Amino acid sequence: MIIVVIISDHAKKQLVKRGITENEVVEAIENCEIIFEETDARFGKKKYSKFPLGLKSLIVVWFINKSSEEEVITAYWRRNRKWEK
Repeated sequence: MIIVVIISDHAKKQLVKRGITENEVVEAIENCEIIFEETDARFGKKKYSKFPLGLKSLIVVWFINKSSEEEVITAYWRRNRKWEK
């Protein structure tokens, strides 16, 4: 199955600032653990995905747009805590 991931202009700027590659974001969405979902008036159902990479995890915030594509809102690094896997 081919997954189409759209990265918004805002998200692209944030990725550059935070040292995150587009490939890491796509991998995170394809192989993610969804840790949280919330309904938002602007985006509909937003998903927060966690993808562990070494001592930190990549958190990607995304939603399914009207064209059934996964669209990234933002992404950021989060340090893993000792008690988290």
